[in-house]
Formats: sequence, structure tokens, C-alpha cells
Amino acid sequence: MRNERGKVYRMVGSHLDLTDRKTAEETLRKQEAQLLAAAEIQKQLLPQAAPKLPGFDIAGRCYPADFAAGDHFDFLWLPDGSLVLTLADVSGHGVGPAMITASFHARFHSLAEISSDLVQIMRILNARLYGETAGEMFVTTITGRIDPQARTLACVNAGHPPGYLLDASGAVKRQFDSTSVPLAILPAVDLAISEPVQLEDHDLIFLYTDGLTEAHRSQEPMFGSERALQVIREHRQKTAAEIVDAVYAAICQRLGMSKPHDDITLIVAKVVP
Repeated sequence: MRNERGKVYRMVGSHLDLTDRKTAEETLRKQEAQLLAAAEIQKQLLPQAAPKLPGFDIAGRCYPADFAAGDHFDFLWLPDGSLVLTLADVSGHGVGPAMITASFHARFHSLAEISSDLVQIMRILNARLYGETAGEMFVTTITGRIDPQARTLACVNAGHPPGYLLDASGAVKRQFDSTSVPLAILPAVDLAISEPVQLEDHDLIFLYTDGLTEAHRSQEPMFGSERALQVIREHRQKTAAEIVDAVYAAICQRLGMSKPHDDITLIVAKVVP
């Protein structure tokens, strides 16, 4: 009787193990399906082609570290004819940040259709994102506004790594540092736009997310912005798309077989004669 009872217990236990395993596998499949769906949505939200602006060569790339990225980049035209280059980095990974990325994209496009006031656009965007996240996530962002008539560049940076404007020799002509906390942390933020900088032939605009600067192998130094600028100087005679590819290739070389810990997104815009 004791042996029979033990046999029954083992059978029941085995059945429970099998059921738990099937449940776990089904949950994993559903999670992967959600991440793949989020990744596909994000891919559709990214620009399908660079904007056509006479006198400029522009390229952008997003390299997700996982299925769904927290990074986003975009090119938008404002009603006054200005072109906006924007980068955003949502805290965290997975479906939640991917949804906030989609919201950032949709709201920015909607606001850019009716206003050319970049600071006001970002303030409204901050309030909407805060309403959706209640401060539980945040979004660092840098947005450059190119005025093709005046041939100037101005930037709004909210908690994001600095953007750079390089001159024809490759020297840093202007650095656009953050002037506020990231978006979605507070219901209202004090944002400011930089003074416009005159753009000259062969100037180069470089924007990126912190996945670039923080890329590294275990126990080795991070890639850093200085290394990125060095690569840009070495390849600055190439097209904007080729420069982006060169920077990413240098990051991959630094990583070796290691997987990046964060999404990597870059925008390069060259002023051409």
C-alpha cells in the first residue's frame, strides 16, 4: 500500500511539474509575441527615409539592444518650414517603454503640425507624458531645429547627453548641454532653447543616446563621446549614413562578442555646399 501511495504521489507530482512547465512556456511565448509586436510597431514609427533638405545630408539609425527599444529618433517639419531632428530615450526596456516611445512619437507629430514653437511643443509633450506615466518613467530627449532660410541650428536638451556641432576641421564648434530634468518626471518643466548657431559649409551635427557612450565590455572602459567624435573626424569626408555606420562599427569592435546593455541611436547631419 505504501509503495502504491508513493507511486501515485510521484505521478501527481510529475503531472504538476509538466503542467507548470507548459504554463511557463506558454507565458514565455506570449511575452515574446508581445515584444516582437512592439518591435514591429517601433520599426514602423522610425523614419523610412532621410528628409530631403537642400544643402544637408542627414542620416539616423536605431540599434535596439533587445526586441523592443526605449530609444527613438525622428525628423519632422514645422509649419514655418524648419526641420526638427529629435532623439528620445525612455527609461527601462520592454513593452512599457515601447508604448511610451509610441506615445512620444504620436504626440510630437500632432503638436508639430500646429506649432513652430519648439519649447512650447516640448512643454505640452512633457505634461502629456507625465499624465501617462505619473512620473514612474522618464524620457531624456534632445531636439535640434534647423532653419533652412537663416541656416541656423538651435537645440532643446532635456536631461539628455550633449549634442555636438563640429566645424570643417572637426573641432567642436558648439556643445548643446542639458538645461532641464528629463520629460515625464514632473508635470511642468522649465525648458529653454539654445541661441541659434550659424551653420557653415562642412559643419556636422551629431546627436546620440547614452547607449553609445556607455557601450563597453566587462572590466573595460566605456566607448565614450570622445571616441565617437574621433571616429567622426576620421570619416567626416564620407556621407552622413557612412559616418553613422562607421561609428556603430567602432562600437561593435569595442564590444567584441559582448551584447550591448542599452539601445544605441545616432543622428548625423552634414552641411554640404
